[in-house]
This record gives sequence, C-alpha cells and structure tokens, in this order.
Amino acid sequence: GWTAALAALQTAGLERLVVLGGANLAAGLLAGGWIDALQLTLCPRLLGGPHSWVPLQAAVQGGAWQLEELRRLPADELLVRYGRVLAKP
Repeated sequence: GWTAALAALQTAGLERLVVLGGANLAAGLLAGGWIDALQLTLCPRLLGGPHSWVPLQAAVQGGAWQLEELRRLPADELLVRYGRVLAKP
C-alpha cells in the first residue's frame, strides 16, 4: 500500500515526490493525506472522448490557441482564457 511505499522512499532519502497520473492515483494520495502541494499545468488543447467532459465529435481539431487572459479570482480561483487563432484562408 501507499503507507509502506512512501515510508520506503523516505527511508531511501527521498524528500519530495512528483506524481504524474490519473484521477485514481491522485484520489488515493489525496484521501491518504499524502499530498501537500498541487501544481497544475494547462495546455490549450481540447480532447474529446468517453472519459472527457467534451464529446469526441465536439473536440476542436486543428488550429492554435493563444493565451488572452490570466487573472486571479477570489477564493484562490484562477481564470485562464484562451482564444482560438484561426488559420488565414
């Protein structure tokens, strides 16, 4: 389990661990109280499919996205707005 694995890593001298993974991995570590910092990386790409909030047929194909706004909101929220850069005909 996580308790033994994290204890072994700490015994080996590891002080920090970066975890990259999906929702199940994050949920398990968060539930155990083992995560003390979150770093989120956003990339302007919409992917669709059965495990996404965007249906596959609605996913935007092609084109680029440009950062238009980055603003800190109340309650430690962050607004990030991208605008689509359309290819010139």
